[in-house]
Amino acid sequence: MANYNFPQGISSNRISGQPYMMLTSYESKNAIESTGQTGHGANTRYNPALAKSSIALYIPPNALTTGHVSTYGQDVVGGATKALVGSAWDKGSMGEVILAGLKGAGISAYEAVAKQADKGTGMLAAQGIAVNNHLALTYKGPTQFRTHQFQFTFFPKNKPEADTIQLIIKDLENGMLPRMKGMSKIAGRTLSAPFFQSPRHWTIDFFKKDGTPNNYLFQIGKSVITAMTVNHDQQSTVSLHIEDESPVQTALSLTFQEIELQISSDETIDADTTTTSTTPQTDNNPLRAANRPGQNIS
Repeated sequence: MANYNFPQGISSNRISGQPYMMLTSYESKNAIESTGQTGHGANTRYNPALAKSSIALYIPPNALTTGHVSTYGQDVVGGATKALVGSAWDKGSMGEVILAGLKGAGISAYEAVAKQADKGTGMLAAQGIAVNNHLALTYKGPTQFRTHQFQFTFFPKNKPEADTIQLIIKDLENGMLPRMKGMSKIAGRTLSAPFFQSPRHWTIDFFKKDGTPNNYLFQIGKSVITAMTVNHDQQSTVSLHIEDESPVQTALSLTFQEIELQISSDETIDADTTTTSTTPQTDNNPLRAANRPGQNIS
């Protein structure tokens, strides 16, 4: 396995070191698994796979940012109906399912007829009346994978440091580009092979300066590199070292995207949570309860 670090020694100097991040690459087996992987991220027996390379780098500015997105949509009637039907379905009674559907819809036979009649005649609209469609904001599930961006700036002071940066860039490049798979149709022409092999998978970890994982920072799931930019003349002026003409400055921008969706660690409630007039929903938040009139929560 190839190991790189910049600034040199960043992951080994435990006395005067600094916090750092580690990029580790793995051979991809399929869209969500790496070669040699056992289990998955939430599994206690999880092993990310056999590593191909590791790169220790300083944590750049604006790197410690992440986010989550939940997708909801407005549904007509369906939201309340599905909620009650789902509960009734668990009980196993078809009669309860039908009743729950009608109850969740909140539409009487009279309302249903009126709604159909208004479509053709506009009678209700003419009287300033509109049928209540019982809108509900329903959860659509996650619809995108998280992305994380990192922008590094390297200033090599000598040839060994310039060589290290070159090796790091080459490894990242090899780790994000596809390889060819299968026998080439034209001898000597690699691109004539019939298939592309998916690029490597990557893990991103943050460490304290003593080399231990920083559990105060967020965790990033296994990812792939979706974009990479290398700029050797960030000031629009070519600047090269006199001795070997290596770049004086190199800007590296990386965009990673996770290959697995993030889920909540909350326990799933399997009990019947349906509320009725005889079993109203209660508020068990002690802070709100303490502020309600007549409540004395010790």
